[in-house]
Amino acid sequence: MKDGIGVGVVRRCAWGLRVGAALRGVRALALAAAACIHGAKAMRRWGMLALALAALGMAASAHAQAVTLGNASFPLTQVGQSATQVVTLTFSDDSSLTALPQIDSAHGEFALLPPANPGGCAVNAAIAAGGSCTLSITFTPKLPGWASAPLPIARSAAMLIAFYDTDKSLAGSATLALTGTGTGPVAVLTPGLISDIVGNDTAVENPASPYGGDRGPAGGAIFNAPSAIAVDGFGNIYIADTQNEIVRVVYKSGAVLANLIALENPGTTAVAGDIYTIAGISPKLNPYQNFGGGYDGYLASTVGVNWPQGVAVDAAGNVYISDTYDGSVRMINATTGIINTVAGTFNSMCFAAFNSSCYGDQGPAASAGFAKAEGITIDGYGNLYIADSGNGTIRVVYQGGTALASLIATENSGVTAQAGYIYTIAGGVGNTGGTGDGGLATSAGLYLPNQATADSQGNIYIADTGDNLVRRVDAVTGNIGKLRE
Repeated sequence: MKDGIGVGVVRRCAWGLRVGAALRGVRALALAAAACIHGAKAMRRWGMLALALAALGMAASAHAQAVTLGNASFPLTQVGQSATQVVTLTFSDDSSLTALPQIDSAHGEFALLPPANPGGCAVNAAIAAGGSCTLSITFTPKLPGWASAPLPIARSAAMLIAFYDTDKSLAGSATLALTGTGTGPVAVLTPGLISDIVGNDTAVENPASPYGGDRGPAGGAIFNAPSAIAVDGFGNIYIADTQNEIVRVVYKSGAVLANLIALENPGTTAVAGDIYTIAGISPKLNPYQNFGGGYDGYLASTVGVNWPQGVAVDAAGNVYISDTYDGSVRMINATTGIINTVAGTFNSMCFAAFNSSCYGDQGPAASAGFAKAEGITIDGYGNLYIADSGNGTIRVVYQGGTALASLIATENSGVTAQAGYIYTIAGGVGNTGGTGDGGLATSAGLYLPNQATADSQGNIYIADTGDNLVRRVDAVTGNIGKLRE
């Protein structure tokens, strides 16, 4: 062999081996052989093939890295409460996290806490093959919306792990599952039997005394046309005692409600099975005493509510009231007992019928006007659904959730939902009642709707009272249809 040829071969071989070393394995040998034997042109042809194979090999190597998650299933947890536990990430190769794990939780019920100990997972910290690090995660189950069966309700979330595999010099990722179950009181039904659990018929027998029994056993309470109830995760029963113009609660358990009862009833300790007033003043001393509009910032039991026809409670224990004839929805803070208006204004011009100057849609809820706000519900995100009965509409005060944001955009010509703003999601002022099935809900007609609620997928169910219908708004399409007649 001539010296010139020998030098060229050596140079080609050396170059091929250097590139091949970066790729490793069979592809490296193929690339080096091509360089030694066939020269630069073949090197380019073989090199392109080798690089393509290398890319495939890199992807395969990334998938070969095993990341496992330990202690990822949370125990039964009471709705509205939190459970925190430490989960473990274990890596099969020498690795390091390139970012903190991201949790995709549809209901916002799983949350990652900052590392709290030396073994906590930290970005760029080296983890040896077979080694692990820990994450602290909280699980806070929320109310699932209006339910026709008792809890429990299963929840899950995906956790995305981004890492760098030091052994293979590759970036990789893994998606791992977190699971948990929210639980609440279990309902017990005796087939064929119905029993009174709250109140008696004294108001019917003696209309002159339609109130009584507070701070005593609920079975002895006297009501005057109760028109709405809500039940929280502890089994406490909230009642809108409409014509007594108060909101009452039958206490079962829970420290938050026990504290609220004590605030609204000084000197009282909540007893399971007893009933207490938590908003409004009773008995009424004159027809005007309980007008509540404008009297915000006080203990709820020291100001009036005017003909309340709706009540709801959120996961934190805050109580919402339809102050119907005051044209507003108000909230009792569970911690302080203070009542404030969260939607609507005390404006008598809005009560009887639609008034465009005070309807206030697509703006701050506190500036909106209602023509008889009646039934209300709260979903797991804290969104407040309101049956604006006199206006023939269903409206919502938005707080969060992509499904509802999408529905609001569909029903309101692409508007972007903002927290604290109010939007119409069904019905339209002046639309003929009972019409519009198969089209957008805001093009349909509702007649004196009394209640609306959402399921876990975001579909809306409406009591279209004046039309003797129950109707459903599809969360995806925004179309409305009859559920049953």
